[in-house]
Amino acid sequence: LQNPENVIGYCWTDLGAWPLDNSTGNNWVDFMKSLPANAPGQQAYQDFVKAWKDDGTTSQDEAFLCLIAREYFRIVGTANRTYDPNHLIFGDRFSFQTFNPAIVEEMLPYVDAIAVQPYFMESFPQQKLDEIHRCTGKPILLCDFAIRFQDGDKNVSAWKLADDSVAAGKAYAEYVKAALNTSYILGVFWCNPVDTPKGFGKSGVKQGFFADGLLSRPGLHDTVQKLNDYREKQTPRSGE
Repeated sequence: LQNPENVIGYCWTDLGAWPLDNSTGNNWVDFMKSLPANAPGQQAYQDFVKAWKDDGTTSQDEAFLCLIAREYFRIVGTANRTYDPNHLIFGDRFSFQTFNPAIVEEMLPYVDAIAVQPYFMESFPQQKLDEIHRCTGKPILLCDFAIRFQDGDKNVSAWKLADDSVAAGKAYAEYVKAALNTSYILGVFWCNPVDTPKGFGKSGVKQGFFADGLLSRPGLHDTVQKLNDYREKQTPRSGE
């Protein structure tokens, strides 16, 4: 790292499709099963099947998925910690839909906190986050969160758009203050600094924090600056 003082930590896969039933229509177990007979992944699967004993609580596919996760997190986590022991590791990033307790359990030995991408909704998901914290015993970083709002004639997709950037700023401040009131939220960061295509073949834009030309958005930036002042006062200092 050229400027390690600017690095907070690392995330690995962004919203990895870990559950066997997920929105991609594919999963790691089916992929391993589809490999040629001489492929290491296929050989690992055959070895697993021979040794597997049905305990009545976990299906064969679920058990093999946990084995895949165990090896992946061991290799990536060990390498990450070895080559940079001085920064935080957040591991794979999860949404509420992709969070799988059995998979996350395999990741826990290698991470300092859990990265969660919550719904783009104004109300703070206290219950969901409490559940994740109880399940993992780790702090939580809220990733890629934003309050989307109506923005001229732009095709901005969201569960529910705020009326304008002023309303979005107010809702965002309330959301982050609710996060600060927990004992386990490390931080929150806004999804997208500038407008970008939605990607994945979808039309519309992923709305940015800044307006076109990196201009400030009325109400939003002023509110976030005040929120940062509030956060600064609430954050304990080293030695306090």
